[in-house]
Amino acid sequence: MEKNKSIYIFLLLVCIALVFYAGFYLIESGYEPAYAFCLVKQDNEYIMNLDISNTEVENRNYSINVIVDGKKYLEYISLGSGRQFTYQHHIYLPLIEKKVNVLIYKENEPDPISEIYIL
Repeated sequence: MEKNKSIYIFLLLVCIALVFYAGFYLIESGYEPAYAFCLVKQDNEYIMNLDISNTEVENRNYSINVIVDGKKYLEYISLGSGRQFTYQHHIYLPLIEKKVNVLIYKENEPDPISEIYIL
């Protein structure tokens, strides 16, 4: 039993090290923006929170496109170096097409740098 516990702890430490290595690698390689996404269901709606961080040394402009059942919502943001922005969107039920997409664009780039498909 002790041998299994030791192996488990060793593998857990290796996984943690890989996660930190991957995180630092992505930041150093210019991956942008760093974001965290959360979707919470409350009564007759979903509440979407999207945290965006600018990991670059320069200010950056982004647009957040949320498409709910074909209806588009657009938010433009400007983030200073190392700054974070929290975008919140309420998605009311019922959804007709049951389709929600979130696209993040960097200023002057035609392709999204991040796509999130929900539901």
